[in-house]
Amino acid sequence: MDKWIELVKAKMSELKVTQTELGERVGMSQGGDSMTAPSGQSVAEGMLILVDPELEAVPGKLVIAQWPDSEEAIFRKLDEQAGQRYLVPLNPTWPKTLLTDECRIIGVVVQATARY
Repeated sequence: MDKWIELVKAKMSELKVTQTELGERVGMSQGGDSMTAPSGQSVAEGMLILVDPELEAVPGKLVIAQWPDSEEAIFRKLDEQAGQRYLVPLNPTWPKTLLTDECRIIGVVVQATARY
């Protein structure tokens, strides 16, 4: 339950905790264009994302992460290259960030849905 409190405090917009047949999930709205790609996997601004704080974050998964010195959480793809893990935006114009021990993965994105 501590991860739920952290996620709510992470200042992601439009948080909504829901109960599903698979357990609790958090829904939120994606902001900005860091996860909007010109081709392939893409999560456009305004899409609703469903986050599970109990799933293991493994390379290739989309995650919500936060550094202890930041009030905001970020939404990125977890990647591993040459033994190092990175938080990578799907938009190639944004820089990737080295995932350090200080950074915490708050949850794994399990679904993205467009809003109409």
